[in-house]
Amino acid sequence: MEGTTTITNVNQIKPLQDDLNKLAQETGVRMLQDYQQVDTLMLLEDISKISSSLSHLSTDDRVSYITKEERIGFNLEFRLAPESIEELYTQEVLTQENILIMKVKKADFLGDSMWEFRFGDRNIPVKISDKEWLEKFQTNKISVRPGDAIRGFVRVTHKYDTEHNLISYNYELLSVTEVIKISMGTQGDMFNGGRRGETT
Repeated sequence: MEGTTTITNVNQIKPLQDDLNKLAQETGVRMLQDYQQVDTLMLLEDISKISSSLSHLSTDDRVSYITKEERIGFNLEFRLAPESIEELYTQEVLTQENILIMKVKKADFLGDSMWEFRFGDRNIPVKISDKEWLEKFQTNKISVRPGDAIRGFVRVTHKYDTEHNLISYNYELLSVTEVIKISMGTQGDMFNGGRRGETT
């Protein structure tokens, strides 16, 4: 990272990956010499950790990595924030908007935090952007309990890396069309099905 202040493209670390791969082969540890390139995401995260550990220093300070053969100075002008790694690593973003039904596991009663929903066999954090509905809920004009389901218009965003692996997903509830109340007799099984009750 010498001579740079940040990473704006993952190709910038390609020479570093090649150097690490070459060093790995020089160890001769693997008989078949089938050394794989260092994982891009892991390398970015490690670079970010080094950057964070040096971030409290000023550019007038000096930090070096010392071995028996040499002394290597760190570039204190370089910064790589953890939150920027995902954007660097993302090759493709796919967005869909659909009407979904999701069961409420944990609601946010006070602010703009994520709600937690049960969707299929997993728990997912969901941002609720329907401010009008959210205000009614937070002022007790609408009742929602854990186990109730919400039907609404949801934007789902998936991000993929250069090898088409899913690296992150995001759910945003754009508008609530219905609250499906859980029947009292199904509370013991609230996240594994259950009968549909009254709606509001």
